[in-house]
Amino acid sequence: MVPVCDECGSHDVRREHHYGLLLEECGLCGALQGDPAAVARVAEIREAEQLGVAPELIGLFAALEATGGFVVDRTLSTAAGHSAPPAVYFNVGRPPLEWLDRLARTLLLAGRRTSSLWGIEVVHQGRLRFVLRPRLAGTPITWSADLALLRDALRRDTQLDWWQVGPGPGGG
Repeated sequence: MVPVCDECGSHDVRREHHYGLLLEECGLCGALQGDPAAVARVAEIREAEQLGVAPELIGLFAALEATGGFVVDRTLSTAAGHSAPPAVYFNVGRPPLEWLDRLARTLLLAGRRTSSLWGIEVVHQGRLRFVLRPRLAGTPITWSADLALLRDALRRDTQLDWWQVGPGPGGG
């Protein structure tokens, strides 16, 4: 059976290795298909390469946004590229303290394995925003390893009962 592109219907689909992952890629529209986790990983790597940041940072953006309570400002969060420690700027949905509480708890639990402590700060960037960034210490830091740990912790924790956030005052 000849593979067909899920996006455009083309039959010009080839199985190829992308970053060590075997996927099908459409020769017409460039869409990837195959294992959803592998497709997502390749998309993260490609986006990170375009922005000049670690792929794990893109994964952390996706994990935060998947909660439904955070909207990442990707422009501010990727502005420094690899030249500075990561800083994830985001806005919080309602009820904001509930969402921040869950995120802070995940950071606390993941902090046992990260090379630096990570914290949430309030900043003003033309409007009130929050930023997730490491608190710098005197030891060498492995940012990509920390970002991967935080991404995975967030993905894991959001599946647990204590992470669930109910509607805010007034039902939403």
